[in-house]
Amino acid sequence: MPSRFARSAGLSFLAVCGSMVSPFSSAVTPPPVELHDIDNCDVGGGSADIQSVQTRYLRDTDELHVELRLCDYVLPQTVYTVHLDHAPPYLGEAGLNRATAGCRDPSDTIVQRRKGRHFGPGRSHAAGNRVRFRIPVSTLDVDPKALGAHVSVWVSSDLDGVRDHAPNTEHGDGCKHPQSKHEALATPLTVFGYIAFATLPTSEGFGDGYSGVNDACNFVAREAGLKGDFVPWVAANGLSPSLMVDPTKGPWQTLNGTVVANNLLDLMTCNKGTSGTDCLRAPLNRDVKGNPLPAGTLAWTNVTTAGVAAGPSCNDWTTISAGVTGTVGKIDSLGADWTDSGAVPCNTLASYYCLQVLR
Repeated sequence: MPSRFARSAGLSFLAVCGSMVSPFSSAVTPPPVELHDIDNCDVGGGSADIQSVQTRYLRDTDELHVELRLCDYVLPQTVYTVHLDHAPPYLGEAGLNRATAGCRDPSDTIVQRRKGRHFGPGRSHAAGNRVRFRIPVSTLDVDPKALGAHVSVWVSSDLDGVRDHAPNTEHGDGCKHPQSKHEALATPLTVFGYIAFATLPTSEGFGDGYSGVNDACNFVAREAGLKGDFVPWVAANGLSPSLMVDPTKGPWQTLNGTVVANNLLDLMTCNKGTSGTDCLRAPLNRDVKGNPLPAGTLAWTNVTTAGVAAGPSCNDWTTISAGVTGTVGKIDSLGADWTDSGAVPCNTLASYYCLQVLR
């Protein structure tokens, strides 16, 4: 079965490994992480229809940039709103990820552009089919230097009763404001190394072995607007993370700013935590937008804690047959079973762990 992901989605592992990059130096300011969500033109295609939204945090100016790209030219009578969630409890956490009576709005700060004017902290500019907001993080209730600091962002537009949201909620929970962890861009303020995430449970990538799963990680990263190259934490076809990743690469952290491991050697050394047997510094249980995945989610690996092949691998990730098995890890775990917790049938839906190796 051919891979469903185009080869252009990312470099092969051999290309990545053949051009090792020096580990990130804390003395250098990293480029901002840009998150980009395509919302499509599905509510009329006019100035109140949001085609996409992009966010990024600029450390030099301490500003959060939010850009709306519309399906038509900006109209002054359309109200464009940026919703900012930056104080706990966060959108997507327990208690806020379900629709409730009245659809409670978890926004901590709201910024608008209406009638050609800006309302709220910061400033905005509209031209053509784009509306750009610049919001000083100093005006928000968040410390950009704190570990895990992030701002969840979603946007909306209103024109004569026509209303749109991005990320898209038309087929979501039906609330006025997002309640699902997939309905906001969790923009990090403290990414200082390399990004790690877990995909949503899937069988995508099965078919072309190692390269197919590699394409899956890069496809998900590109769809979220992440730059650089990513490799999956899987083994197949004689290849494994211990062979393919620079052992000093790191630190890796999820997009909410939480450090998972300082480098590959740290990732493969299970002597951390109060138990003295933890492998990870935090669970790798966040998706490509930095939001938590459901508890109990499994991840395809076929990798031991030493970064080598563990055993069953769904015939090197070429089959989704229920009669064949593949090794999985538990995304909520810090111990050895984060990567090697036994085997399950290959028709099981499970995530992939994806590690950034080039920025």
